Amino acid sequence: MTAIPKDIPAYGFTEAKSVGSIMTYPVKPMSKYDADIVITYNGVCHTDTHMIDNDWGMARWPLIPGHEIVGHVINLGSQITDLKVGDVVALGCMAQSCLTCEPCIKGLDNICADLVFTYFGDTKDETGTHPHQVVLVPICVLMVENCSRSLPASKRSMSVR
Repeated sequence: MTAIPKDIPAYGFTEAKSVGSIMTYPVKPMSKYDADIVITYNGVCHTDTHMIDNDWGMARWPLIPGHEIVGHVINLGSQITDLKVGDVVALGCMAQSCLTCEPCIKGLDNICADLVFTYFGDTKDETGTHPHQVVLVPICVLMVENCSRSLPASKRSMSVR
């Protein structure tokens, strides 16, 4: 298992319309459905600027923008069977869904009533409830070679610390 630092450096914001700065955030404990990745590319879109400025009134601070991510897997939780260390994965704006409701079963987890987005809301797993203010916590992950929403939910969703 690759060692992960206790705190991760990132560029973030502490309040709406502020100037960004380098900050750190703690890594959540590894759960059975987690994967650690090294980010190699991170896109920032206009949604991120809306969140930084709190235009929609739902930003949480500190906020580390960027939810269009590509990286490679360096560690896997015990229940992850669809990926292996070294796989290239993509992360989107969804952090967690129930995976058991009708929309999730049909591959429409983006309309799950329990959906948690990347930088607001709290994710839950057997390690506890974690404030979801940064991108490297439970997120819907797709293998880059298989970026198809038609994959069954069990092959689409997992957690990333």
